[in-house]
Amino acid sequence: MGLQGGAWTFKAGSPSLEAVVDALRDRTALDLESEYDEDDDLICVEAPQVRTMLLHWERTEHRIAVCTPIPLHPYVWGHLDKAMVHLGGVFDTSDAVHSPPETLRPAFDRPWPDLTWRQRALLRRPLLKEIGPLRDRIVERIVERRGRR
Repeated sequence: MGLQGGAWTFKAGSPSLEAVVDALRDRTALDLESEYDEDDDLICVEAPQVRTMLLHWERTEHRIAVCTPIPLHPYVWGHLDKAMVHLGGVFDTSDAVHSPPETLRPAFDRPWPDLTWRQRALLRRPLLKEIGPLRDRIVERIVERRGRR
């Protein structure tokens, strides 16, 4: 399983990770389950309704970084960005590996219970968007092979 992630910087100092999780919970109304290590450091936040998790939380004085399994879940990632912005953060594009959040479509920019059952069902499925690059590469290889004949 691969990971992708991102980081947010905070001029006034980064909030506690619990505050970030609470802000994400307030935005989405998801049942977020936090896991801590033996030192009481946050290591994972699971969102069972959408079958995803946020891993490898790192907090410094002015920065919070987090990873998520591939494929990145746009609903959770988009709302995490909005929660971070609400807390004073700005997405950091200076990292070599980052996945900037995409703007949520208005229909999905609301709490989980307010989504229709169809929208919730769609968000529970593996995301076909991530299959696109693989599909494109397969098509390229087929065209290349046909050209050699």
